[in-house]
Amino acid sequence: MRIKITRLKKSIEKYESVVLYGAGNAARLTIKALKEEGIAPAFCIVSEKGAAKKVDGICVFSLNECVSELQKDHIIIIIAVTKLYQKEIEDNLVQKAIWNYIFLADYMGDESSVYRNMTQEEYLKEVAEWYVDRNHLPLDEISSVVQHMQGALKRECDSNKILLIVGNLSPRVIKIAGALQKKGYTVEVLCYLKGWINKVFLKKLEENSDIYLFCNTLEEMMYQLIYSGARIAHVFSNMSISNVVRVLIDGKELFPKIALDQYDIANEMYPFVSQEILDEERYCLENVEGLVCRGFELEYLVNQMGYKISAQMIEFFDYCDDLEIDSEIKKNEDELSLCYAGGLVAENEWKDASYFRLLEYADVCEKNKCHLHVYPSTWTEQGYAKYIALDKESPYFHFHKPVPYENLMEELSRYDYGIGLLFCRALAGKKIDGYYTKEKLIYAACNHFYDYVSVGLPIISAVPIKLSQYFKKQGVLLDWALEDYDFKELKNRRNELRKNVSVVREKLRIDNQISKLINFYDLLTN
Repeated sequence: MRIKITRLKKSIEKYESVVLYGAGNAARLTIKALKEEGIAPAFCIVSEKGAAKKVDGICVFSLNECVSELQKDHIIIIIAVTKLYQKEIEDNLVQKAIWNYIFLADYMGDESSVYRNMTQEEYLKEVAEWYVDRNHLPLDEISSVVQHMQGALKRECDSNKILLIVGNLSPRVIKIAGALQKKGYTVEVLCYLKGWINKVFLKKLEENSDIYLFCNTLEEMMYQLIYSGARIAHVFSNMSISNVVRVLIDGKELFPKIALDQYDIANEMYPFVSQEILDEERYCLENVEGLVCRGFELEYLVNQMGYKISAQMIEFFDYCDDLEIDSEIKKNEDELSLCYAGGLVAENEWKDASYFRLLEYADVCEKNKCHLHVYPSTWTEQGYAKYIALDKESPYFHFHKPVPYENLMEELSRYDYGIGLLFCRALAGKKIDGYYTKEKLIYAACNHFYDYVSVGLPIISAVPIKLSQYFKKQGVLLDWALEDYDFKELKNRRNELRKNVSVVREKLRIDNQISKLINFYDLLTN
């Protein structure tokens, strides 16, 4: 979120003193923006005085303490609160005969809703105003910036340049970027991350790109898109930024062709997601020009739920990393070892769910003298307290802290099998299972299956069902839930299955699959 500071300065320049109504995040953002322009607010006011006496060095007073001062003509009040409270605050001021005020919300950019129903010309003006703000130019420079962008749009695109817009950071992005580079393409990366950020992944992504830029605002990202000259924009998204992707789809005449790559689809797959997020995601799925599918969700959405998907589509999985790591051949007398790498829930969450029942897994493994190694993608001392305690008590349960991706691959290679965590076959007749729907456990995908194969490990998992069927056909997966585990068979077959994995891994290497994606780019742009 950004403040259109040049326009805001224009509105307040005739006043001698600036006062902020509010003491929250919006007020802090405004204070920072004004101070960068050499403007220090006189003070902040709030409806009722709380504990805070200062906000970022600016004194805070109650409205009643300052009425006579605020009625003076030389003071302007910036109402720096969310739209929810604007009307209430405006009424407070009017009742006290205070007339000099403006709403911060009228000077805010980087809101996706701003672009709803805008023309392409209006898009360009918003982007140009961001550029003017960033470079401390006068407002009358907006028209010349628009003209320059229009000139850039007329240039021929670079057929050898692929633009990756990264809104969801995952190993998938890094694999694809590296494989494209090896094929001789110029890979430009625009990171627009509004959630979890993994610094190790970011560093690896930077290494796998020719040009790497971190965009702090939506307008900055659009500016870079306009000037990129790329023939395709491969957008790695997630449900929380569908509103941003929608802006790019609606402004498609200004940008390269878009291939949308959603990491996890929310519609029909998660039961506890706001309708607004679901609607934005569905809009993107039904209106984008190209869809890159890492799972099978669209098969369900189109065939069972009647979604109107008109995009060109490709089924392009996470595939295997180009690693030179092999698991060790085990002797018959060696103890069995299993590993799980990926997301977890705390033990007290979703107790009735059929998956992530880690303590049950640990108990069954210990009874069968089988080691279970777990690598969660995140870490919480409180949420994982029981797992951490069990790691100290049991010689067969090993709960590891998250490790960098390269180190993780090395560690996984030491074990016999990679597993998925399904406790029982409880899908029949069950619409919602924990925070998944039944369809999520059937049609979705998971990256760690490919991690296991990348380091030579066969897989044990019954879900996601469609993905498990795919790997079973390859001869590298046993579609077992926990109650199906036969530890004697696992021990006897580990070396046999590992030989199958070595063959399948070569076939599923990202470098051997990337041509399918490049052909898809050609299909979209020709």
